[in-house]
Amino acid sequence: MFDTVRLKATGIMNFPIDRFENVERKVYLCDSSETLLSVYFIKGINKLPFIKYQENDNSLEI
Repeated sequence: MFDTVRLKATGIMNFPIDRFENVERKVYLCDSSETLLSVYFIKGINKLPFIKYQENDNSLEI
């Protein structure tokens, strides 16, 4: 039996980040390409501990 399951989907374009409350945005500098990476953390949705959306590769992790 699993107590933790992680789901990751890529190719998610135009994710509606502005429709959620409790959104935390973190911006990182990528060392290899010297570009800024935006990562959004959405917390407090039903029983999900968090939802993570990475803008640079359009990936969604639950």
